[in-house]
Amino acid sequence: MDELKRSPDKIGRMQTIFTDRGGRVIGCNKKRLYERPFVLDTNPPNNQIAIPLPLQMSSVAEMRLAAEGPLQLVSLCAKKTQITTLGSGTITIAGGSTTVTGNGTQFSTQFEVGDTIKVSDTHLPPVVNYLNISAIASNTSLTITTPPANAVATAGYDIIKRFDMSTMRLSSPNGTDSGDLMNTWIHRDCITGSQGQPYPLPEGLYSDEGRAVLMTAQDISAENSYVNSGNGVQFSMMAAKYSQLQNDPTLSRVKQRMQAKQFMSLPGWYTFDQGVVTLDALSYQEAVISISDQHNFEIHQLSYAFGPSVNGAVSVNIVDLAKGESIINAPRGSNYMIPHTLLFGQNGYPYRYPEPITVMAGQKLLVQVQETAGNASTPFYLALGGKQVAVRLWS
Repeated sequence: MDELKRSPDKIGRMQTIFTDRGGRVIGCNKKRLYERPFVLDTNPPNNQIAIPLPLQMSSVAEMRLAAEGPLQLVSLCAKKTQITTLGSGTITIAGGSTTVTGNGTQFSTQFEVGDTIKVSDTHLPPVVNYLNISAIASNTSLTITTPPANAVATAGYDIIKRFDMSTMRLSSPNGTDSGDLMNTWIHRDCITGSQGQPYPLPEGLYSDEGRAVLMTAQDISAENSYVNSGNGVQFSMMAAKYSQLQNDPTLSRVKQRMQAKQFMSLPGWYTFDQGVVTLDALSYQEAVISISDQHNFEIHQLSYAFGPSVNGAVSVNIVDLAKGESIINAPRGSNYMIPHTLLFGQNGYPYRYPEPITVMAGQKLLVQVQETAGNASTPFYLALGGKQVAVRLWS
């Protein structure tokens, strides 16, 4: 038998065309011929959903396939986008210092704690530094969380305002096969993590020319003192795209098969019924997550976020009220709260369950939260990522 060799005709690591030593084609991976990687973006210019003012909601943006071939969406990524504005005057920062001294500056009116200074230092070539503001003493003096890489001498600078948002839902223009993917607004960091990691959908999301994912973003930074028209959010969804086949030129059979699967389950997210819990210093609160009576919910991922510029600490427990058992520690007579750093690590990465946990339709989860850092008015967000499973599958 002729020895097979690798061919350059491949997608990623997956071989598409197989040839013998002489280059003669002797086989192919049929699946790879009609399924290829694809990235679906939102339709607005530059793939940006703009939010014109603080605490406002964006218009609805569509993620729609324009050309032939259905998609199986497999992961989601979201990114905050911000414009920069030129700050007044110049600033100086000594090497290794966290004190910023201004000349002709207006720190008290142009900045708020949590904003960012973008400035180049004296190094050759200059290094661009992004410095987070932790305190503002006056119009000419403020403190940053970490010093720049090198000293900054009488330099111009840009202002970047803090910014947080997120929500998403699925809809169809003809009114069929539509459904919300989220029970209410969910913080962006509860989907992709604070570092913007792609979120792998536990269930592929079907889309074609007649279906669209609708994205809406809302600012929750609570900053009312600035007006920036370039703030917004960008969404991308990675997918497998199907191309025309000789025995199925319209891809009707592929679409029917994918639609039938989607009819049974959808990816989805749940958060507190009220969206966010605001904690007083060292306080204890309980909040409810109500699962829809239209589907069961498989929990695949648990994630959290604090409000803007809050370095918070909490202990958490989540109890399935139907069973009286915690879903984040072993079943026992008494459930115990767990520090959030033991669940998510110091960098706040989402926790992915090695085995999904199912909550039945119409059931409720009780989330117990204890503030442990002594911070007042701490906004705390928590989200469950998973799969909405049709009730009929359990009948």
